[in-house]
Amino acid sequence: MRCVKAIAALLGLALLAGCGGAIASVRQAECGGYAIVPPPPTMLYPIANATGVPDGNFTLVLSSTYGDGVYLSSSGNANLSLATAAVPSPLPSPSATAPPGATPAGFTVGPLAAHTTYTVASTFIEPAGCPNISGTAGSFTTQ
Repeated sequence: MRCVKAIAALLGLALLAGCGGAIASVRQAECGGYAIVPPPPTMLYPIANATGVPDGNFTLVLSSTYGDGVYLSSSGNANLSLATAAVPSPLPSPSATAPPGATPAGFTVGPLAAHTTYTVASTFIEPAGCPNISGTAGSFTTQ
């Protein structure tokens, strides 16, 4: 009987070692295996895929807050983090209509490069050791 218990204990240790042990199992559970990211908000101003947008110094308006911060990115340039701002009333034209129940959020946009396409995105900060996730609301091109 002692021999059977010893073999069972060794087999259990081998299984834990083969699966990465308890620490890997906790990390797997902590990361969840699947990333749950809410759908991106609607771009209210400028509207998604707009062209001829002023090259800076305006308030970007989304239908809601998004992730752990909103940023702009363009090809070859670093991400520009955007600070929150009051939503202008009325919204500049042309603008989209917010979906029912939406709470629009404004973000300050400083000077931008002319004739450049910018993507509006956000990062969702995940627990330590898990990969962060990015979500995209849309893009626009400056004049």
